Amino acid sequence: MLLWAAENTSPAVLYGLYDVLYSVGAVFRDMTMGTPGPESMDVRIVCTGGTPFRCIGDTMVEPHAAISGIDGADAIIVCDMYSPINKARVGEYPEIATWLRKMHTRGALVASVCSGSLVLAEAGLLDGREAAAHIGTGGE
Repeated sequence: MLLWAAENTSPAVLYGLYDVLYSVGAVFRDMTMGTPGPESMDVRIVCTGGTPFRCIGDTMVEPHAAISGIDGADAIIVCDMYSPINKARVGEYPEIATWLRKMHTRGALVASVCSGSLVLAEAGLLDGREAAAHIGTGGE
């Protein structure tokens, strides 16, 4: 399981997903038997360049790998991509769009959270499919 993130990703989304997915297999046994079990999923944070960066809120992200070093995956989640409502994120992620198409062609399940769907759309992975999105105003 790969979680792709960038500088405009929310740390709550990235680390919330990481925490939930990484603990699959370990937490239930710990809660029911008192000892953690082995993690069932190999969850890794990836980004375009592979080097540490700060995302929204000046939160440090230390990715496990760059996308250029990954040739296949079972599943990929594109995290949210914060963007002001008056600025479309079209054309800003050509490298990730190309990589996502390649991974999807090789059998990866590709999903997104919130505005990460814009990256999937740019990659052409939503073409001919129904999709839904939401826009929050901050006051909802």
